[in-house]
Amino acid sequence: MACDLGATHAIDAAEGDVTAAICALVPDGVEFALETSGREALVDAALASLGSHGMLGFVGVPPKPDNSIKINLAALITYGHRIIGIIEATATWTAPFPNWSPSTAQGGFRSTSSCEPIG
Repeated sequence: MACDLGATHAIDAAEGDVTAAICALVPDGVEFALETSGREALVDAALASLGSHGMLGFVGVPPKPDNSIKINLAALITYGHRIIGIIEATATWTAPFPNWSPSTAQGGFRSTSSCEPIG
């Protein structure tokens, strides 16, 4: 589905170390990560894959409402990472993820999956 939505690469979390796979593609870390599962291991991988001043957006809901994650505050501050929670219409594609996709910015987001833009 990621490639259908415009991703240049897709990584299957069941096939190994997600952080290593991301770092192999982007050695300096990613500028933006969008976490959609709410699973602690994948949240950790997304945080670990961020480059300097990278941003992590959460849309994934954890399996249990009281689940929490641990964040290395020293790394968060040292590298200037940003974390944002995204629900329904609380974010626009141009604000938290300004370079997400040129087609999205021009209103051309289309998918054959169950994902649909809000609005």
